[in-house]
Amino acid sequence: PSDVRVEHLGLIDIDMRITRADGAVVEEFRGLNLELAAETAGDGVDALLTRCEMEWVTQDVRLHRARGRVRLEHPRYSFTSMHVETDSIQGRADLFMLVGDGLDSLRVEGLASSFHLNELLRAIGKDGDGPRLVASGDAVVTRDRRDVLRIEASGSGFREDAPIRGDEFIGVLRDDVLYFEHIRGQYRSAEGVVSGRVGIESDPPLLELEGDVVGVDASDPWADGQDLGWPTSDLAGRVRLQLALGDSIDLRLELDELRGEAATLPVESGRAVSTWSEARGFRLHEATVQSMGGARIHAEGTVQPDDSVELRVGAVVEEFRGLNLELAAETA
Repeated sequence: PSDVRVEHLGLIDIDMRITRADGAVVEEFRGLNLELAAETAGDGVDALLTRCEMEWVTQDVRLHRARGRVRLEHPRYSFTSMHVETDSIQGRADLFMLVGDGLDSLRVEGLASSFHLNELLRAIGKDGDGPRLVASGDAVVTRDRRDVLRIEASGSGFREDAPIRGDEFIGVLRDDVLYFEHIRGQYRSAEGVVSGRVGIESDPPLLELEGDVVGVDASDPWADGQDLGWPTSDLAGRVRLQLALGDSIDLRLELDELRGEAATLPVESGRAVSTWSEARGFRLHEATVQSMGGARIHAEGTVQPDDSVELRVGAVVEEFRGLNLELAAETA
């Protein structure tokens, strides 16, 4: 018959393989549980999906829950008002696909309370773990036949266990490199707009960003959010950041062309290089500022994982030469 209506269809614990003519496995799904109602409409099928859960073995993605409306009309497939939950992604989305010989185009619009970029990359067939970046908020994800994935998102995110976040970003995945055209974000007190890239096939993936920042407070790493009465600063400058996105955090931060105010002194120029890792703590390799009054201040120091702090500061002014200060402290 031309019109078909299914009140309820249920599939329980189904394993499925999609293979080529030579028997090679293209896709494998395990433990598929599916419940829906469907009816033919025009040249396609409309369905209400009330339950879907499975393990997508070939892409290492586990779908715990999905429900929403589905429209199948080859070569166009749409999934609207979808509520989706995987191991690391929770959200609501509308998904549109155009399928010819392969996936010609993909567009996803949605709102996520938890969104891990590496799981999305696995879902579209990228090998390896990919960058462990997490975000939440509004997002639009598109992919075209040139195998280019574009992500536009706002909200918060990047790395949940590092003091870095991105509130708004545009990323383009091309040839296993994710290029960030624009990121508006924050590292501790510093805020700014940067661009950069991350190679998802490197081990671990390395995020590299460069741009301009404002609101840099040099006391941030030492105080770690506490009011210790240390001199503060309000600086602006050029930033270069490298962040290894493996199982543990490894970060390098370079600040150049610094200007503003530090310890009540007007800063004409300055530079700082620091690193931070979970295993070794924070290290200030070098920091030098030149004030408009002729004073030159330099510093270096460490914050160990056990919270012990060591900071060495030296200053040269026109009236006094070779003034050196050494400070050692332990955070409360």
